[in-house]
Amino acid sequence: MEEKLFEDQHNKIDKTKEALYSGMREEKLMMNELKKKEFEVQKNWDTSSSQEKSFGKDTTNLPDTMVHKKSKSVSKIILILSILFFIGALIFAFYVLRKEPNVFSPENIEMSIKGLVSVGAGEDINLGIIIENKNLTNLESAELIIDFPSGARGALVGQEKKSRIVKSLGTIIPGSLVNEKITAEFFGEENEIKTVLVTLEYRFEGSSATLVKETEHTVKIISSPISVSLEIPDEIVSNQEIELVVKIESDTNNLTKNLLLNISYPFGFSFIKADPEPQDDNVWVLPDLEPRGKQVIKILGTIKGDPDSSGVFSADLGIQDRQNSNNIETVFSHAEESVIIKQAFIGLQVLINRQQTEDYIVIKKDEKVYVSILWENNLDTRITDAKITVKLDHDIINRKSILIPDPKGFYMSVDDTIIWNQQTNSELASIPSGGKGVVSFSFNLLPVVSEKGLFKDVELNISASAEGRRLSNVNVLEQIKTPIVGKARLVSDVGLTAKALYRDGPFTNSGPLPPKSNKKTTYTIVWQITNPTNQITNTIIRATLPTYVSWLKSVSPTTENIFYNELGGEIVWSAGEIEAGAGITKKPKIVAFQVELIPSITQVGTFPILVNDATLTATDSFTGSTVDDAEPAQDIRLTADPYYKLIEEKVVQ
Repeated sequence: MEEKLFEDQHNKIDKTKEALYSGMREEKLMMNELKKKEFEVQKNWDTSSSQEKSFGKDTTNLPDTMVHKKSKSVSKIILILSILFFIGALIFAFYVLRKEPNVFSPENIEMSIKGLVSVGAGEDINLGIIIENKNLTNLESAELIIDFPSGARGALVGQEKKSRIVKSLGTIIPGSLVNEKITAEFFGEENEIKTVLVTLEYRFEGSSATLVKETEHTVKIISSPISVSLEIPDEIVSNQEIELVVKIESDTNNLTKNLLLNISYPFGFSFIKADPEPQDDNVWVLPDLEPRGKQVIKILGTIKGDPDSSGVFSADLGIQDRQNSNNIETVFSHAEESVIIKQAFIGLQVLINRQQTEDYIVIKKDEKVYVSILWENNLDTRITDAKITVKLDHDIINRKSILIPDPKGFYMSVDDTIIWNQQTNSELASIPSGGKGVVSFSFNLLPVVSEKGLFKDVELNISASAEGRRLSNVNVLEQIKTPIVGKARLVSDVGLTAKALYRDGPFTNSGPLPPKSNKKTTYTIVWQITNPTNQITNTIIRATLPTYVSWLKSVSPTTENIFYNELGGEIVWSAGEIEAGAGITKKPKIVAFQVELIPSITQVGTFPILVNDATLTATDSFTGSTVDDAEPAQDIRLTADPYYKLIEEKVVQ
């Protein structure tokens, strides 16, 4: 039927074209002749078959417009149905997703850590790690990783504590729970927060991609097992000594090992000494601290700075780093204290034996020690009621020898102080701005070996202080005090002795005695070193042999480093390090060697020299100065030999 309609329409188009282009003016309009069509009208509505026949089945005689309308209606229906299907699919998908969200998703893995959130440093706590798989598939190759922060460690049951724990969990099936228990300990400062990171690495069944799930647990340290505190003066004068006291206390019932203390000094601080001694001036590797134990460290130094400036001392105490022994792995306690540098109201300077004592000067045991205290008012205002005090602090000072010239001071033997004030020196009653003066005294030293024992590493601290009153800017009298310390160190009195022997000593000598011209006679030469007070190092003794004396290469003890140079005839003994007390409370350092004499006929009736003058040089370890001694030449007069006879002292024919 559609083909017939198409042919009719095509014929009409052709006929229209012929009419338009035929060139004839008279046209005969061709129109379809209307035909009368009889329709059977039904009287009832239920005759659907006839309606189908009239409108549904038989479209042969329907107009063209009705056929086109029917075709468009079918397309619209199909389009509407497609849209409805798509919307339904979306609704279904949304429903499914809402009902079963992310079926294979990390969101369906629940991880949690159960345990205390606060703990005392060093105490053990239990942590529980719970993992639940809510996915509909297995978690394969699951691995649990626990990373502890610095200063914390943990362990699974029955294992050693570590900073990182890795455990394989294998396969975690859907709906199952994994519960791992660990014991952990945390170290650090009070109120410090520590965070534990727990990681689960896994693969979904059928997938090769490794996924990660993480969670954290924070712990606050509410107390530290070890504390450190600092004690320093609130104020100090520039370039004056300052003592820093470090106190360490244990607040635990456990023994604390591997402690390290690190002190930070302010700019301008110069370390002098400490008790106990540190590593590198500011690091202490401490012994094990007993439960509830205490330890004190005293540090002495000087600090320089501008008036009214300040310096901060800080201390860190903790566990020693296993990789770097001078670093702290975990800090237990931290302390800070500051000191204000004030202007010296009364400037003081200590001279010992007319030498300035920025560090120390070196004195000898037999010399008188002269001390001068130079003072000056550094302020732009007057100072009144000034007083200068000197404190003596060493037992080697002979108190009976103390002499105080004018202006007179007074020695208080009860507390070992010398005092100058306005009663002994009128200049100190009122000192104008820029006013200056000097006070002095002297003393002798006792022997280094006395009934009190042997004095070793002697250092004299001449502690001087000045105080007075000034009128401040607010018309208030202020008390001021300026301390200073002058130091002197006693150099060791090293001694060298030499002696010549024939019948005594470690060697058997031969030849005539008294020696005869042109005949060989051997002798033993002994050198001995004594060192009373300080250790000495780089000790060397030198001497030469006369041309008529030969070196026999016999040395006792054989371990001594002694060398003979035949070209110059010089003997060199490198004695090395000599301990304090050698020859007094300990054995002296001794070496013996053998020489041979062949006297000339021209030496008959004389006392030929066996070894020329000997000299000793060394370094005093305590004072840093060079020490020396000398011993005269030794000849054939064997006065040190217990079997010496006077008739044997000259060469005979």
